[in-house]
Amino acid sequence: MSIVGRVFIIINFIVSIGVLIFAMTVWTAPTKWQKMYEQERASNIARKMENEVKQNELAEGIATRDQVIKQYKVMAKQERTERIKREDDLVEVKSELDKVKGDVASKTAQIESQTSMINLLNNDIKTHKDIILKQQQAVTLAQDNEAKARQEKAEMENELNAKIQQNGTLGRDLKTAQETLATQNARLELIAKRVPQEFFGPEGEAPAVALPDAKVLAVKPELDIAVLSIGSANGVKAGVRLTISRGDSYLANAQVERVYPDMCLARLILKKGEVQVGDEAKSSVKSH
Repeated sequence: MSIVGRVFIIINFIVSIGVLIFAMTVWTAPTKWQKMYEQERASNIARKMENEVKQNELAEGIATRDQVIKQYKVMAKQERTERIKREDDLVEVKSELDKVKGDVASKTAQIESQTSMINLLNNDIKTHKDIILKQQQAVTLAQDNEAKARQEKAEMENELNAKIQQNGTLGRDLKTAQETLATQNARLELIAKRVPQEFFGPEGEAPAVALPDAKVLAVKPELDIAVLSIGSANGVKAGVRLTISRGDSYLANAQVERVYPDMCLARLILKKGEVQVGDEAKSSVKSH
């Protein structure tokens, strides 16, 4: 066999091998691709199922999240409503607190004002007590002097009575004349001092109340009240009237309303002037 034949045989052998390989390749390709397709399909089905599971879980999570968000929104709405209500309550409480503070401030101011007035009144009371104490001391001294004067007067009256008894009828007539003269003199003195006529008795005579002269110890012009330096120890009784004057000037009548041992409280009537501490208070009848 020649070399060409051998070469030809080798070439045929090589070509046959190539054709065989190609045929095998062509024959095995569908099977391979089928297997790969099946594998890929199974993988896709698994991934699809996994995705469906994940989608279901995601849907459940979203539903749960939406439910939670809905609950949070409801709770937030309730909290907002409660917060608004609490704010309204707080505003109302603040308003009431401000009102209470205003009331407390007003009450405090009233208490301070009343305390100041009480302090002023206490000071006035203390001052008046000091004045009354001094006046009482002066009244006591005046009463001592008056007691001595009454004692001397009593002695003189005893002597006069003895003389009247000795003189008998003449003495009685003289006494009557003296009483009549004293009454007329008292009436003339009151008329000279411009005492109103209603101060005299029904027959034009001054009331027969013989009292020692007194002084005005205190006076309340706004109440028409005066405190005089004579009392029950001097024979003063409720209803007795005295004439208050300053020098020769008639000021008012004083009608006794309350009587104490050494002083009396009298109502000022028929006023023609302002009565002051130290003015004279005299009875319309003088002791003989």
